[in-house]
Amino acid sequence: MTMSLDRDGLHRMLWRRGNRNGKITFRLEELADELGVSRFTISRVMAEFMAENRVFKLSAPRRAGCTYRVADPDEWATSARSQP
Repeated sequence: MTMSLDRDGLHRMLWRRGNRNGKITFRLEELADELGVSRFTISRVMAEFMAENRVFKLSAPRRAGCTYRVADPDEWATSARSQP
């Protein structure tokens, strides 16, 4: 069974938690635990987010986690709607 995850809600949550430049550092395992999903699910969703240009990976995994830049959800939605 695949866990359904509100991707737009997750995108907004990451944006709110980021700094004023949209940067956020976290461990996927901790985020998965917080959201009640498997580590596989959150890894897959983050890969989708990167492919969709919702997030951009800025650093390799470290003890503190990876650093990402999160696109503004409102700007992302506007640009996504304008794509053919």
